[in-house]
Amino acid sequence: WRMDEVGLGPSFDSSDLAHDLTFYNGASIPASGAGHTGTGLRLDGVDDYAAPDAQVLHTDQSFTVSVWARPTTTAVYQTFVSQQSDGSHAGFSLYFGSENGGVWKFRMNASPTDITNTTFAVAPALNVTTSFHHLVGVFDAQKLEMLLYVDGVLKATSPMNALWQPWDATG
Repeated sequence: WRMDEVGLGPSFDSSDLAHDLTFYNGASIPASGAGHTGTGLRLDGVDDYAAPDAQVLHTDQSFTVSVWARPTTTAVYQTFVSQQSDGSHAGFSLYFGSENGGVWKFRMNASPTDITNTTFAVAPALNVTTSFHHLVGVFDAQKLEMLLYVDGVLKATSPMNALWQPWDATG
């Protein structure tokens, strides 16, 4: 998603897969000021979000997700990219955590209902509100590990929790 369709949505998938995003609760793309370069999605940090109509990737297979983000506060947790599941928890999340002075996190749960055996790749978050940051989360299903890149630099590699089993969060 290039996030260049100014207005209240949708944002069109630039691939041939047609996973267009619908905007909810006031999410929008303003003409300027919201993107790293050019336009970008603006969320209020309370209840705004954008979502496709169907599953975008398979969380039981290797995948990579990325986002440019600049939170306006460090006081609360803020999810930037996630894929929900049929269970009570997301298959993965790439987000900002407010603990320890602020951290970037890439998280995968052990199952749709098991949040006890979660795997995290975590890196300190610096200059959170003053500049955009490029976050990349990589799940390597063959090596059973997660990697977190911040601004083009590998910041964390984490082996999957021993109790993690491949499961597909269906979106």
